[in-house]
Amino acid sequence: MKNILISIDKLNEYDMFVSEVIDVVDNYVEKGWGVDIYTHTCKSPIKNIINNINSGNITFIEQDLTDFKEKYDALWVYRGYIPEKLSTYINEYHQDINVYFRHFYEYSDLYIPYGCDVENDTPGISIALSEVSQHSLEKKGIDSERIKVLPFCSNKQYFEYPSELKTGDIEKVLYIGSSFPSAMEDLLNELKNKNKSLNWLDTTEVENIYPEDICSYDVVICKEFMVPKVLTLGIPVFIFNENKFHGYINDSNFHESMRHHFSGDNLTAVADATLAWNVITEELAETRIWTFNNKENFKKTFSFERAVEEINCPADRAGKLSFTNKQVLALSIHAKSLTENEQKDYLLADWLKEREISEARKRSLLEYASVFREQANIGIVIICDPTDEGSLALTIKSLRCMVGIPDTLYFLSEKEIIPSVFSEYNLKAHLYNDINGIFEETNHNSLLFITAGDEINSNALLLLFEYSIRHPEVLVCYFDEMSINESKNDSLILKPDCNIDLLRSYPYIGRNLLINVNAAKNVRVAGPMYHDLALLDLTWKLIEIKGPAILGRLPEVITKMCIEWDAWLKSEHIITANKRVVSEHLSRIGIQANITKGSLSFNQSIEYILPYHPLVSIIIINKDNFTLLNRCIESLLQNTRYLNYEIVIADNGSVDKDMLFFLEKVEAGIFSNISVLRMNAEFNFSLIANQASREAKGEILLFLDNDTEIIQSQWLDVLLQQVMRPEVGLVGPRLEYDDGRIQHGGFILGVNDGVENVFDGYNSAEPGYLFYLNNVRNVSALSSSCLMIRKHVFDEVGGFSENVFNFYYGDVDLALKLTQQGYLHIWTPYARVKHMGGGSRLFDKKFKVKACPDKEDIENLKSLWGEKLFSDSSYHPHMSKSGKLFTLSPRTARTQAALPGRPYPVVLANHINWFGCGNHRIIQPFKALEARSLIEGGLHYSVADAMEVAQLQPDVVILELVTGSAIPGLITEYRKVCSAKIVAEYDDFLINMPVKNDFKRNAPKNLIKNFRRVMESVDWVVVSTNTLAEAYKPYHNDIRVAHNRLAEHQWGHLKSEKFTGKKIRVGWAGGNSHRGDLDILKPIIKHFEHEVEWVFMGMKPEGVNCEYHPGVPFDLYPQKLASLNLDLALVPLEINFFNECKSNLRLLEIGTCGVPIIATDIEPYRCGLPVTLVSNKFKDWVSAINEHINEKHCLEMRGELLRQEIHQNWYLRDNGLEEWRSAWLPK
Repeated sequence: MKNILISIDKLNEYDMFVSEVIDVVDNYVEKGWGVDIYTHTCKSPIKNIINNINSGNITFIEQDLTDFKEKYDALWVYRGYIPEKLSTYINEYHQDINVYFRHFYEYSDLYIPYGCDVENDTPGISIALSEVSQHSLEKKGIDSERIKVLPFCSNKQYFEYPSELKTGDIEKVLYIGSSFPSAMEDLLNELKNKNKSLNWLDTTEVENIYPEDICSYDVVICKEFMVPKVLTLGIPVFIFNENKFHGYINDSNFHESMRHHFSGDNLTAVADATLAWNVITEELAETRIWTFNNKENFKKTFSFERAVEEINCPADRAGKLSFTNKQVLALSIHAKSLTENEQKDYLLADWLKEREISEARKRSLLEYASVFREQANIGIVIICDPTDEGSLALTIKSLRCMVGIPDTLYFLSEKEIIPSVFSEYNLKAHLYNDINGIFEETNHNSLLFITAGDEINSNALLLLFEYSIRHPEVLVCYFDEMSINESKNDSLILKPDCNIDLLRSYPYIGRNLLINVNAAKNVRVAGPMYHDLALLDLTWKLIEIKGPAILGRLPEVITKMCIEWDAWLKSEHIITANKRVVSEHLSRIGIQANITKGSLSFNQSIEYILPYHPLVSIIIINKDNFTLLNRCIESLLQNTRYLNYEIVIADNGSVDKDMLFFLEKVEAGIFSNISVLRMNAEFNFSLIANQASREAKGEILLFLDNDTEIIQSQWLDVLLQQVMRPEVGLVGPRLEYDDGRIQHGGFILGVNDGVENVFDGYNSAEPGYLFYLNNVRNVSALSSSCLMIRKHVFDEVGGFSENVFNFYYGDVDLALKLTQQGYLHIWTPYARVKHMGGGSRLFDKKFKVKACPDKEDIENLKSLWGEKLFSDSSYHPHMSKSGKLFTLSPRTARTQAALPGRPYPVVLANHINWFGCGNHRIIQPFKALEARSLIEGGLHYSVADAMEVAQLQPDVVILELVTGSAIPGLITEYRKVCSAKIVAEYDDFLINMPVKNDFKRNAPKNLIKNFRRVMESVDWVVVSTNTLAEAYKPYHNDIRVAHNRLAEHQWGHLKSEKFTGKKIRVGWAGGNSHRGDLDILKPIIKHFEHEVEWVFMGMKPEGVNCEYHPGVPFDLYPQKLASLNLDLALVPLEINFFNECKSNLRLLEIGTCGVPIIATDIEPYRCGLPVTLVSNKFKDWVSAINEHINEKHCLEMRGELLRQEIHQNWYLRDNGLEEWRSAWLPK
């Protein structure tokens, strides 16, 4: 079988690339070829479509997991995507192969950034899209003899689809595109006014476009790759491109439009939708007939199979394929640039990589381990299925990558394991068939139990050890895990901290645990170990003896399960075992309860048996609102099964007639179990509730809002079952809106301003994170809208804090007071109550109640409870603290908690971008200081929220380039949650930018005012130059200088090649903010255009014949800059005060590559580096350039001298690093 390899950077959405790749695959599969596709990313829907083509032999090659075949007969390359892995493979095998470099019209196709020599030296052909693109390739330097044209095509699906000639007026128009621009919106409105329909087929939302999606429309508006497909259906095509209408494809323009690949560039364009509609209607009849009558011609013209046959690589162009080292480097940089430029989702793999601990932190933890030897003595037990040798091998393989793996492993198995499974890893094996035997005989302090098949994080033992010295009270430690989901992709299980009631509902702690050996020796594990929850049974026994504090969670990913998390939970043996384990646990502690199936397939509900039936006092605080109150009480009386209750209406000065009449009837004794407490003072919920509780007769208090409605008969029973437990403080039900959506599911602390009703608005069927909304669980606080508590417990903490919280957050304050006394709070989904959501607040003017809490309310709570509001055991510290909650937070992924004892200053360094100043002023200095154990903490993209700062508790917070009006307020919030010093970092004179600077036009109007307020708010300021420090002196009295320096790992190994061109290569590199600097060179470029090879990167001067390299992602910038192989670099800078304050960074970046430099004679460049400085006069630049190019033999020496000086004095090490440490840390 012949094989073809297709190499393309991405297949993520339906575009011209995906469309053609599908056709290429189909064409070769039909010929009986095997097809391999090498791509960086491919979305599952696209992959599924390709895999299903004719049941072909199709393989997707992943970056690191799949190997290439030994031989390929053809290689199709899109966008020039040949990563290092592929070029290495090609050079290793030197195959006879036909190579097809496919070009469309994007940057990669027209500029060929990897160099024309790559294609010209390669056996095969270069495929242009049209005559226009062919001319562009030739002009760029591709050998004209190797260029063939392959236009956009259609395929058999469209050829074979039946269609008929339409008649009559236009009724339906289809627009196909990846966006819906303003001109199309105008056309949509135009059609609406005429009772016509315009539908949009969004190519970013579909994996393929089929004939049946199109055939019912009168006209299709599209461009480029979709045009041939629509034409072969016989439907008129109207071109729309770049927010303009270009006209129909018809007999007069068809061939010229093909020459321009149906871009519309050859047609007259209009932006006016009314004019476009007139053309669409007036020319429809003639275009419709022409299009339909030419269907068969279109099928021949746009046949992909025929077109490919015509461009097949001639025999004389095939040959051995290999690349030079220079070409490999160029292709590698280009491939990385393509993948880095993708608009990527923040992936789990990205987060896991960012969570890896640094080498410096590893060193510190290993030093700790040499001191805390007992806690570091962790053994590993693998729970085995003796019939599954492959799973065991997978686990052992992951162990080999671990830091600090013990030389002895324990294997727990019913039968002896085949030694060959682990003998190849040179490990000592101790085999057991009884878990108790391991605990009795091991000399380890704790044991990590892992199920065979699950893989272990390479730093697992270090992380577990660190946790154990932080939390010596924890005897059973569980942790976060990875799993696979239904789509067989990795997923993450971020687990809450110890939650007793959630654990009784289902075994959320998982099957892999760290157990303290001494504690376990005293608690014998009963029953077989295999396929059940013996470790959970052990955990419950230890909790019963020592209390819940012995169970703790390490919030880091330690293992990856070999099966889906949900599938494990839903396993019949796990469900059965969990019921047995929890039942025995409750029995041992003397709790009578019935365990029944929960609302999900795998969870369970526990019905606690009431020892007696206490009187419940239901307290309803009310003012007027008779309709609401009446509905509440009627539903309560009609729908409540539990009968031993009283209703206390605490009336706050009602004046409505209906309300007064009702209260009088109640006071007259018409209801035996309803009473009225009248209070005419100004509304204060907490005060009224406290007074009502004193009047209540019941042993149990239930505070109930007047805008609630009882919808379950058992609601009160369910709440009582929980509140009668001696360890329980507050109990609350699932509060719902009228439509069933969740109104309250428990408060979460440590997010947004400190407290959030996070489940508000959830759909009634949504399970919530980790099935929170389907399970009884412990929560930090509950809404007073329906809140149950034992009266003596309420009195124990003084009830609601009526002098501080008259309405909002009184319930949260009450919960925190109770938590301080050791009580748990329970939210249960098995009691459901309808709640309008603040009936009294709807009439805020009448009742003088704010519609929502304000800053004063939350400040009162913060001032009382401080750090108690910084976190929540139910909310994972790696989740977002603001925005969309219960989602993985990329913002805090690169921060680590201070090491035990805080041996180093903890710095939270915020950067506003990943390149330029963000890289040089924040990211690299932090990494260099951290690598040498001078600081710890972490990096944070953008500006940290107050709760993110509260979580880390840093010593120093660094804010880069902050000028926003909200920053002073945010700094105030920082100071409330931690004692950190706040530092501002600037590398430009922001308050006076030059006119030609692109950032000036985007600067906020109040920049100077905001800047001054920020400067007043921070403790000190760090800047990049002495001149900038002097300029900022009027704004702050503590300004420190940390000069820009280069990071060794980014720049230290780079060195440009010399004299690689036919002439001396002279160049410039910069970005949009350097437009004014580039203007200085324009006459100089013209003067030397025939004497040197001009090379530009980042910006291209107009009308200049030069080698141009567009900008690349910053991670690739150093390598790309060095690969320009300049013999001489020019670094002009406009003379103005803004530039006087700039740094010498550009000299450092170019000079460390060994390139000599001529630069403007300006303050930042008078830094002692051996570069040539000139005034910005034409004659001085020309004279200096002539001197350099006429002394060619001296160029290399000049460059090397500059490189040595930079390496010696301008890197982030030694004194240079000490300068940064002094600038960032308190004196």
